[in-house]
Amino acid sequence: MGKPQYLIDSNTVIDYLNDKLLESGNRLLNEVVDQMPQVSVVTKIEVLGFNTKTEKAQQMLIDFIEVGFVYGLDDEVVNQTITLRKNYRMPSLLLLLSSMASLSSPAMPKILKIYKA
Repeated sequence: MGKPQYLIDSNTVIDYLNDKLLESGNRLLNEVVDQMPQVSVVTKIEVLGFNTKTEKAQQMLIDFIEVGFVYGLDDEVVNQTITLRKNYRMPSLLLLLSSMASLSSPAMPKILKIYKA
């Protein structure tokens, strides 16, 4: 079994790039980013729509997204989100991210265990 894969959310990307995470969080994200960052299309929209104070900061966000893998929305993701919505009480964005993770990553059971209704 390989290393676990992680689907990174918007706030984590922004906090990581702005060096606002704890040291342990930075270490984990460094490993995740070295493998290949994976984000949802929703995260891409939110991260690239974030108002930065400088062009350099904006370019850093663009570079982060461009080197990673962006999961789009397809029928499989939409249907999985609907199934999760019927079975778990989670915010809609978390449901969408959970759907994407469950279709691509062994990290999904941990997410559901934390947020199970």
